[in-house]
Amino acid sequence: MSVQFNAPYRPNMDAKQALPVAKTVPANDFWKTRLAANGSCGMTNVEITRLCTRLSAVGLAVAGIGSVSLAALGLVAWPIGFVAIPCALAAAGLVWYSVQFNDYENPDELEKFRNDAARMGLESVMQTYGWNDVLRFGILSPESFAQKYRQHLQGKTLIQVMDAFENALRRISQCPSPRFDFQVPHPRESARLWRSETAAKTFEEILQTYPLEKLEKYSLVEAGELNCLKSLKREYDVIKANRDQRVAQVEREFQASTVEPKRVYDQECARADQVYNNNYAVRELQGFELIYARERQTVQEQQNRSKREARERFERAVARITDNGNIAYSALQPTEKGLYDQQQMELQHAESQADLAARLQIQNIDQRRHGRLILLNTEEARVRQERAGAIENAKRVYDAAVIVQRQRKEQNLSPIESSFRSSASDFNGRFRAYLRTIGVH
Repeated sequence: MSVQFNAPYRPNMDAKQALPVAKTVPANDFWKTRLAANGSCGMTNVEITRLCTRLSAVGLAVAGIGSVSLAALGLVAWPIGFVAIPCALAAAGLVWYSVQFNDYENPDELEKFRNDAARMGLESVMQTYGWNDVLRFGILSPESFAQKYRQHLQGKTLIQVMDAFENALRRISQCPSPRFDFQVPHPRESARLWRSETAAKTFEEILQTYPLEKLEKYSLVEAGELNCLKSLKREYDVIKANRDQRVAQVEREFQASTVEPKRVYDQECARADQVYNNNYAVRELQGFELIYARERQTVQEQQNRSKREARERFERAVARITDNGNIAYSALQPTEKGLYDQQQMELQHAESQADLAARLQIQNIDQRRHGRLILLNTEEARVRQERAGAIENAKRVYDAAVIVQRQRKEQNLSPIESSFRSSASDFNGRFRAYLRTIGVH
């Protein structure tokens, strides 16, 4: 891929991906290209989806209204009327869902999206419509995309500029068929940030902040300065590797000389953990919610069983009264209607009693759970504090036992760190000296 630093970067695409729309459409019709609609009915795919979704919502609403009407007329048991509630919720959900579709195939809606996007920043556009749809349907023109991209980079650091560039290239390459040949402004446009960001940084801080391979890849640093950095980095890496080896050797010697105090410390920590984990409150809290959830489940099962038995009694009685459903309620004799109504009232009473009993039992369970939880949490906090105290005491004993070894370790590390810091300072001086030779102060 060839890159001109004076022009935005063009991501490489297959011939089938580079659509000629932007080149063939006259400027005054730039946004007026009509996209394909469903050939069978003259509607776009999104319009068909919206229609089907709303028809489903209407069907659910009709079903809910029908269940309420039948229950009101006494043609079905009154609990059937409650079916209207989930039907209404589902219908409302489908209506809401149907308006969430963005119909990019509709020229009028697409024009609205483009007008809205023109007033947004790049990040807001991508969050609202998504990279793929912005690129596929040309919600932003190539010129608008480049302009918003540059505005998006304002206030960004050089690292953030490179990351944004790579992210934009990746998004464009992942789009199967971009509407236009989008161009991403090259990081070279922000090369001025290099000098301002590194003016107060040491050579070591520069290496820790900026990957030299990316600086070279995007030509963000002049060749001579980059070669100086790379040469100094090779020397720096050798010295740092030697320093790391010596530090690791000192650490190994320290560990070897403190084996016994460390063993005692680990043993005391393990004992403190064991005491904590064996405490009844800690153990009970681990499965605490499951215990009471099972109790609630048992109550709910009993509630459902009682209501089911009441329903079965009602259905057997009604079957006798209506000749197994062959006689409608409206055709019953007054005496039989009285018996039917009495059975229905008994059913309602039985279900209410089952609900009341379950509610009282669950309230009792919740009260017991709350009281027990307070007790367990209080005990757990106490043993947790004891464990922390035991570990802290073990640490004090350990520190006292290894004080001599630690002092020796610090004495051995001091000249190593001093030598390394001197070398790092020397590298910084050499780098700054080079900058002065090219007129950078």
